[in-house]
Amino acid sequence: MLILLPVIGAAIYLILPKFENNAALLAPSATETNGNSAAMPNAERMLFLLQYIGVDYGGAVHAGKVIDEYEYREMNEFCQTVLAGYQHMPKAAETTTVLEWLAELQRLVTARADWAEVRAVTHGLIPLMSKQLNVIPYPLKRPELANGKKLYADYCSDCHGVSGDGRGPSSADLKPPPSNFNNAERMLHLTPFQFYNAMTFGVEGTAMGSFSDLLTPQERWEIAFHLMTIKPTIVSERPSPKESFGLRELATESNAVLARRLAQQRVPGYETSSIADSILTAALDDVDYLRRQQPHATPLESLAFARTQFEKSLQAYQAGEMQNAGAFAVDAYLHGIENIEIELKSIDAGLENRLEKSCADYRSCIADRTSMAQVYSCYKELMVTLDEVAVALSDKLKMSQLERGAAGFGFVQAFTIILREGIEAALLLGLMIAYLTAAGYESLRRHVVLGGVAGLIFGVITWTAAQTLITVSPLQREALEGLTSLLAAAVLFSISLWIIHNADVQRWKTYIQTRAETAISTGSKFTLISAAFLAVYREAFETVLFYQVLWMRTPLGHTGVIFGFIIGSVALAGIMIAIFKFGMRIPLKPFFVATGVMLSTLVFVFVGYGIRELQNIGWLKETPLAWDFRVPLLEIHPTVEGVAFQIAIVASFVLGWMFTVFAQERKARPAMEAL
Repeated sequence: MLILLPVIGAAIYLILPKFENNAALLAPSATETNGNSAAMPNAERMLFLLQYIGVDYGGAVHAGKVIDEYEYREMNEFCQTVLAGYQHMPKAAETTTVLEWLAELQRLVTARADWAEVRAVTHGLIPLMSKQLNVIPYPLKRPELANGKKLYADYCSDCHGVSGDGRGPSSADLKPPPSNFNNAERMLHLTPFQFYNAMTFGVEGTAMGSFSDLLTPQERWEIAFHLMTIKPTIVSERPSPKESFGLRELATESNAVLARRLAQQRVPGYETSSIADSILTAALDDVDYLRRQQPHATPLESLAFARTQFEKSLQAYQAGEMQNAGAFAVDAYLHGIENIEIELKSIDAGLENRLEKSCADYRSCIADRTSMAQVYSCYKELMVTLDEVAVALSDKLKMSQLERGAAGFGFVQAFTIILREGIEAALLLGLMIAYLTAAGYESLRRHVVLGGVAGLIFGVITWTAAQTLITVSPLQREALEGLTSLLAAAVLFSISLWIIHNADVQRWKTYIQTRAETAISTGSKFTLISAAFLAVYREAFETVLFYQVLWMRTPLGHTGVIFGFIIGSVALAGIMIAIFKFGMRIPLKPFFVATGVMLSTLVFVFVGYGIRELQNIGWLKETPLAWDFRVPLLEIHPTVEGVAFQIAIVASFVLGWMFTVFAQERKARPAMEAL
């Protein structure tokens, strides 16, 4: 208990609630936030209405005449709704410009202007208002078209038809009828963002309701991107275009806009060419191809999302919505900052550290419910850091010394893990086989081998399951990584203490001998198989656990981990051949002590990593230290909780070593006195 006392104390401190200085709470002030105001729940819907006007106005007015009275009345109502809603939004530098554009849009609709004029105004307003109102109209994770197709079949085909022709089983009873996604002319001017918003808010005056409670945002994006490729035209095998578009462009721009952009890049002034139609047709085919090969979000797109979520967090805090403020801050980290950490670390490790500290300081201000002035100060510092990150990410990525150091660290630890755990498992099986041979039961040795192989196979299955579990949502992944790291640290901690007391191998020798004797006396083959299985699977499970965490915490050192595992496995095979074929003896005590020191280092690292991950998602309290001292390679981060627990780990190991030395001296004292 004395040895465990520091760790127990650190664990208790870690789970105790953080003291909140409620006296520091001040009433929100507009002047303190430089004019920012409360969260804006209608921003997305306003942009949706603008898109709706830009696309469907052509179905209401043609050549200055109203061809659909209902649609035209709806266009006027939507213009008034957007204008009235925007006037209640916070004032910003672009306010006058946007108000003028909105007034112009309403004038054009009232005057029954040409569709091209209306579409041009909405096309200019959407990106301007998206930026001003903090709306990120694109997914940060690449939509899976196959999943979008399945979701469409489950939720949309009953009305819109399997092929998207608007003739599903329920379409006959719907007024107005469901949209026809095979209408080539109309689809040219639609975007995935408009489909996404239609599923989010529903379409007023139709049977199209909101699916925001049934489908996650990512699922809505996947259906939206699928709809852009649902038309019967099949793109044949062909060379991929040299050009490419980011997720933002693919989500917010129509096929017509993207095709004109491609055509202009390839043939400047193509509109006046005699083959303009052919150039544009080829460009449309290439856009269709690129929509089926959409990329992941770029680092700059992820950074833009993080900035938006931090802005929403500040606005929510000003409005007194403390829980939402914290949720937006966590969302900014999970879906934005975490996506760029690896790239940023390879460019500028110091800047990555400053970004992590700025995020932590801002989250801490919100968690402590400090004054609005202090929160805004942390926010401004964070925005300055994000500006620096944006500049850094615009440069070409380069390998840094930290990345090479991470690769070296990963190699040493991966080599140590497979060598130590592999030798222990082999020695345990060797012990059992040797005991059976000495006792004259050589025929039972194959059951030991069978159990050992089964343990190894189940170890591989465990690894596969662990890899599958990690591919979950960002929040779940962070939680799983943090908890797995702490679990691995706990297992390693117990192993290391056994090694310090030099009892680990002897304990397993006794266990193996007992199980073998039981099997011989009872004639139970299952006992032998289970003993061998447990002996190997125990080591395999620990190995899987350790490698899983090592892989997660060294994203820059994956190459080192792979090479460490490969070279360690080769070395392990060589040692096993030397032991079992040539009878070589290795000094077990020095071997386990040396590897024990390496694994003890991993305990220190895994604890720091696990605590940091759970702090990032707000599961553990976070108290920044006054001094910004950090060693990323050892997962030392400037928070009281993380450093305190790591110091406790070191203290427990030191106490364990002192206790062992004292026990050995006390045991040797009678012998010395007898002399």
